Amino acid sequence: MLVARRSLRLTRVLTRQKPIVPKSIAFRTFTTTTPATNDLPNQYANVRGRPTEQPIESYVRTVRDTWGDNLPEGLLSEEEFQVYQRYYGAPVRMLTPEEIEQELEFMEAMNKDVEEDEQGAVTLEDIDGVEIVQEEGEESEEASLADLEETLDMSRETQESEADAEISAEELQEIQEGKVRARSAKEARLYEQLGRDIERSLRLAQESAGEELYVEEEEEVEDSGETVHIRTHPLTQFGRFGTFPATVRLPETVLGTTRALLSDVNNKHLGEAAEKILGPRLEESPIMTGKYGRNINKIPLDTSHGMSDMESNVFLATVLPGYYAQSLSALKELRRRLGRDWVLGNQYDEGETGVKHVLDVGTGGAGILAWRAVVEAEQALRDEEAAELTAAEPAEPTEPTEPDSTASGPNEHESTEAGEFVHSSRPVVVIGSDRLRFRMSKMLENTTFIPRLPQVHADTSLKPEHGVEQPVLKQPRKLYDLIIATNTLLSLHEDHTRRYHVQNLWSLLNPNGGVLLLIEKGNARGFEAIAGARQNLLNNNISRPGAEFVPPTEADDINGPRKPKEIGSIVAPCTNHEECPMFVSGPGKSLRRDYCSFLQRYERPTYLQRIIGATRRNHEDFTYSYVAVRRGIDVTRSHEAQINPKTDDFDTTVSPPKSPYSMQQLRTHAFSLPRNVFPPMKRDKHVIMDMCTPAGKIERWTVPKSYGKVAFRDARKVKWGDLWALGAKTKILRNLSLGHKQPRTVAKNDELGEEPVKPGGKKKNPGKNQRERRKAQQEARRTAQLDREDAVRMVAEGLNEEN
Repeated sequence: MLVARRSLRLTRVLTRQKPIVPKSIAFRTFTTTTPATNDLPNQYANVRGRPTEQPIESYVRTVRDTWGDNLPEGLLSEEEFQVYQRYYGAPVRMLTPEEIEQELEFMEAMNKDVEEDEQGAVTLEDIDGVEIVQEEGEESEEASLADLEETLDMSRETQESEADAEISAEELQEIQEGKVRARSAKEARLYEQLGRDIERSLRLAQESAGEELYVEEEEEVEDSGETVHIRTHPLTQFGRFGTFPATVRLPETVLGTTRALLSDVNNKHLGEAAEKILGPRLEESPIMTGKYGRNINKIPLDTSHGMSDMESNVFLATVLPGYYAQSLSALKELRRRLGRDWVLGNQYDEGETGVKHVLDVGTGGAGILAWRAVVEAEQALRDEEAAELTAAEPAEPTEPTEPDSTASGPNEHESTEAGEFVHSSRPVVVIGSDRLRFRMSKMLENTTFIPRLPQVHADTSLKPEHGVEQPVLKQPRKLYDLIIATNTLLSLHEDHTRRYHVQNLWSLLNPNGGVLLLIEKGNARGFEAIAGARQNLLNNNISRPGAEFVPPTEADDINGPRKPKEIGSIVAPCTNHEECPMFVSGPGKSLRRDYCSFLQRYERPTYLQRIIGATRRNHEDFTYSYVAVRRGIDVTRSHEAQINPKTDDFDTTVSPPKSPYSMQQLRTHAFSLPRNVFPPMKRDKHVIMDMCTPAGKIERWTVPKSYGKVAFRDARKVKWGDLWALGAKTKILRNLSLGHKQPRTVAKNDELGEEPVKPGGKKKNPGKNQRERRKAQQEARRTAQLDREDAVRMVAEGLNEEN
């Protein structure tokens, strides 16, 4: 009985799966009442033959009662299937032989657990599930079963016939082999029919060898070692944004160390301190950008300032998990755009030597933890691919044809063992608090901690200016291949201090490919800080077509030579080097509604759950704005030929899909694709996406179902932040709310008594104000008229007196 219940439950689960027929097909029911179940034949004549013991309609009705909306392939002949469609419409899902085989294997596994004393008979149970045992001296088996069946059916709405309730000895012997427990003879016969249908469907599938079977594969499946066909187009897959899995979780080493550090802290005191510093439910946290903290620009628990012991504990418990998820999300996107060789280096590619020196500013070491997670994953994948390549080809590896090929071996800075590359260099973390530095040193081994950010010293451009003698430094200045600066701009309120800070970070970059990653809170002010830094770098540092020189200032000599800009490029998220379309008018006078930000989810640890008192969900969604620029290398240009790939250029019939282009060509092409800067709107038969295009415009693209099967399917799966390469049917400019400027005041007219127009919102009663203003103007005119009349009368009286 347990096996049968499980099989019927699985049948209902298969019914709820994705239909294989369009929703437009109207399903109709032949009758509104439950049809009476008829006996099934014991044998079937052949594959296409129909049963001879009962009419086709009765057999089709029985199949419908057994399988519901699903139907095994090959179970019905053409004539029977026509009757099925006429009565019930098209089936929701055609069960494949693989699914039926899985059901049989499950039933066989469950049958092994049935007790030996229950073999050989049908066990009857009452409504409460209590077994009913037959005693000696009772009537014949058929009569006893009929009486028990009649007792069990008293609670049902309809009574079944006594003939259907009887079960023969031959049927009992057949059921004995299946070891199925039934509540009644009726159910026993139905379970027997279920087994026969499964066996028949499998036999028909074997006999019809060579016929194509429709098997629908799901895209997101677990790695079981088998080759799985992925329906997503390679260009769409290449432009995906975010982490996998989508929810970021702190590593176990970090969680264990944090728990050990917080074990001596009273939970009540820790919660009270967190509420005092970050507000109720952490609404003022540097990570939170929801409805509570959207307008808050301050950054509490700044790592560059001093902290007490309790403040350091609050930082570890509440801020560090969000900083880690934020940094990991941005670093994952950098790895996708720049490739594995940028992370680990490639001995066959002179342009990529790997990231050796990393500087973390603002996260207190969370950025280094995220970077090490990326490096460990890439190193483990490279070692695995190298092992497979060595097993397949024992000969010495040759130079790969593609820069991202898995045949590339470790370079001089790597080790053959996974994970050793992580500590090949000492990353640097800026932490101003000694107490926080002590706690983070337990998580970050082989790391240098400095109290403040180094200041600008000398020009580190690639080419020194002609005729200028370079200063001789006693000690070479340390430059970094990657700088992660988080929440370092919002705390600076003046524009000139922000520009100086950005130029200082730029000067610390390696001029031969260093990457600067700036991250701020995902609110309007955070976006404006990122957009201002981006525009500052484009104006003064990064060369682009039409802007190869630094604009002159008032202190520069007009007749002197102009200073050229350096080679560089924006890596992410922008795919253009134009002025940001959401920052064309600079910072908004009021709070803007449209700005560029991205979403990330992370799992809250148990100690963070306890602090905020969360009981329903253990994750947090936050938004952030960021920009990543590279110094010394233009990522939009490649030594390989430019490509314009089409949808049909890729062979998607194999797994993985075959591409006629190299990985370097695809990466270069990705920098010319638009990006989803707002959540896409997915309607019934079309998808609307707001894109930031390579031309520097915000456009609204619409992909209807008629545009193409592949494009519409991928558009249904697109997410916020993804690049889109399959085009759209309609493209229009999108209206943006960038923060309006306050209106100019109007000069007061003393003669008419007009009041200046004051800036502000909508008045409570504008009609009343207009009437009062009109009345005041009329009174002013009347007073002026009376004054003129009095003056004329006085003049006239004076003339009369003289005469």
